[in-house]
Order: sequence, then structure tokens, then C-alpha cells
Amino acid sequence: LNKITGADIAPSRAKAILDVNPDMVVFQEIEGGLETLQSFNRNHLQDKYDCFLAIGNDARGIDIGMMIKKDLPFVTELRTHRDVKWLDPGDIKAGLQPLFSRDLPALLVRTKNQAPASPPLFILIGNHGKSKRPWPGDPLSTRRRTAQAQGAAEIIKGYKTEFGPQARVLLGGDFNTSIDSPELAAIRQQAGMEEAFRLLPNPPPPEQRVTHTYHPHNRPAEKDQ
Repeated sequence: LNKITGADIAPSRAKAILDVNPDMVVFQEIEGGLETLQSFNRNHLQDKYDCFLAIGNDARGIDIGMMIKKDLPFVTELRTHRDVKWLDPGDIKAGLQPLFSRDLPALLVRTKNQAPASPPLFILIGNHGKSKRPWPGDPLSTRRRTAQAQGAAEIIKGYKTEFGPQARVLLGGDFNTSIDSPELAAIRQQAGMEEAFRLLPNPPPPEQRVTHTYHPHNRPAEKDQ
């Protein structure tokens, strides 16, 4: 979403959200900061949601945003992890750099009768992994996405240390790789995260778990999760 083309694409985006009527939404590539998200909510989503966005690291100004329905009895606390750094082993001369291409914002959600420092009812984390565009010495940016997944796992483990091992954590967004990719192994194995479809009472077979399609020229469409 952005201020310039938002008027053209916003109605179709809004229709998809209104049709599903989710309690929470995680957005990627929000241009114009919190104001853009609030405007989209006000003009296209019947002002149903509270909006959250912290400016991240992307030089183009595309950020991760989140929404939660206003009529839910929640109190929220937004935390940013944009300042987490890493040293790319393939580009050591560059020195310490931000690990997350955008951020890994976390929304701590409590009920209204909970104490401010008490364990949240749940923690909603927004993700937008590095794209597959080249990175120095890393043609598909695999190394950086793998490091980002490792960083996300450490942050999730940190919340489980802070609030107890039973802390409920939801991680959603654009991983820019398949959900079963080895790049995301740390999220599954170290942070103990489960893929959402598998938690359903009647999970669909893997071939039906399609959340993303790509339509290259003169080649069959690619379906992925």
C-alpha cells in the first residue's frame, strides 16, 4: 500500500480482507508509515481496526504493519527489533548491519484486566524476509534469509524466557521462501513453531496449502506456501 497507487489497488485489497473478516492482519510493504495504514483502515475497512507500525530498516520505506479489531477487549504493546545486528560472513568488510531487511515487530496483546508486565495473552510477530534478489556473494540471498530466521528464532525464544515456555507466539508474513525451506529450520527446530495448517482439526493435504502463486512468462504457474 502506498499513497500514490493506493487508490487503485486499495478496493481489491480491502475486499479480500472484508470477505475473510479476520481479527488480525499482518501487512508487508506499507509505504508512508502508520498514516497510510490508518487511512486504508478508515477509508476501506470501515474503521474496524486499530493500526500498528514501527518504521524499519528498508531504504525504500516499505514497512510491516499490523491491525487488530477495535471491538476486541485487548491492550497492546508494540516492540521493534529493527536494531538487531549481524555480521555477514560473506561480506565481513561491510561490518555490522541490520539483520532484518525491514523489522521483526512484535505486538504483545493482553486483556484489559491484565497487569502491564504480565505474560501476554499472545504475541503477534510480523515477518518480511529478504527477497531473492542478489546480495554480495549470495545470488539468491539465501544466507541472509537463513540468518533472519535464526534471529527470529532467538527472539521467539527470548519471549518464552521472559514470559514462560507456554507463551503463545504467532509469526506471520512474507518469508520469501517456502514454508518447509531449510532456511527456516531454526524457526521450527529451535523456536518450536508449528506451521499453521498442521494445527487445524482437519488439515488440508500439502498440495492444497497454497498461499502464493507465481506466473512466469511462457511457463506453468508455480504454487507455493
